[in-house]
Amino acid sequence: MPFSSYQIRKIQKKQQKKRLFLFVLLILITGIGIISTVAFSPLFRIQQVIIPEAHFVKISDIYQKINQFLNNQKIFHLISVPPNLLFFSSSDCQLIKQSFAALESVNCQKNFLNRFLKFDLKEREVVGIFCPISTNERCFYFDKEGVIFAPAENKENQKFLIKETGGRIYVLGNKILNENFSSILQIRDFFIDKIFLNSIEINNYDVIYLFDNGFKLLISIQKLKESANLFPKLLENDFTLKNLQYLDMRFLPKLYYK
Repeated sequence: MPFSSYQIRKIQKKQQKKRLFLFVLLILITGIGIISTVAFSPLFRIQQVIIPEAHFVKISDIYQKINQFLNNQKIFHLISVPPNLLFFSSSDCQLIKQSFAALESVNCQKNFLNRFLKFDLKEREVVGIFCPISTNERCFYFDKEGVIFAPAENKENQKFLIKETGGRIYVLGNKILNENFSSILQIRDFFIDKIFLNSIEINNYDVIYLFDNGFKLLISIQKLKESANLFPKLLENDFTLKNLQYLDMRFLPKLYYK
C-alpha cells in the first residue's frame, strides 16, 4: 500500500529530528572532549603563583586562599581539574581582594608562555588609628575611605586618632561611617597649621573634635557634609577659633559657641 503525502511528510520530519538530535549530540560530545582536553592539558596548567611582599597581609595567607580557588576548579561544577590558567577568572581575582580587608585592589596577570599567575597587590594606606570602645582598647588602622583594615601596631606614633564611644561592634573591613567620612577628613584639614588636633570622638549621633588648647568642635553626623561646606565661609570671615571654648554646629543653620 503506497504511503500518502501526509505520511511521507511525517516520516521526513521524524528523520530530520533524528538527524538534528544526532548533530547536536555530536557537537556536545565534541565540545566536552575539547574542554576536557584543555582542562587537563599541561599547556595551561599553572606552574607558579607570584605574589609580591605585603605589609599588612601575610603572603602565606594569600597563597592559602589562592590555592583554595585553584584546587576547587571544576568543569560544569562537577569534574575537578588541575590548576588551570583558563579557568581562573577576573571574578576569582576580585574574590581574593574581598578576602583581605587590607587590600585596596588586586590585579591578576596570566602568563601562558611560562604558565604562571602573577598578582599585583595594592594595600590600603594608613590615615589614622581607630579605637572603638567595644574592643576594649584594641585599635585599628583606617584608610581615607574610613575602612578599618588591620590591627594597629603602635598607637603612640600615630597623630590622627579617632575614638568610637557609641558601642558599635566593628570587624576588619567595616567602615567607621557608612557615609560622608570624607567630610571628617575635610574638616580636619581646615585646622592644619592652625590648632593641633588631639583626637576625634564619634558616637551614634555626633562627631566631636578635641584640640590641644581645650577647644571642642561638635558636629552632627547627619550634617557632616553641610558643616564641611560651611567651614571655608567661617574662616573667610575671620571666625577666631583659637579664642573659643567650643563651637557647636549640630543644629545648623544655627551656630552656638562660647
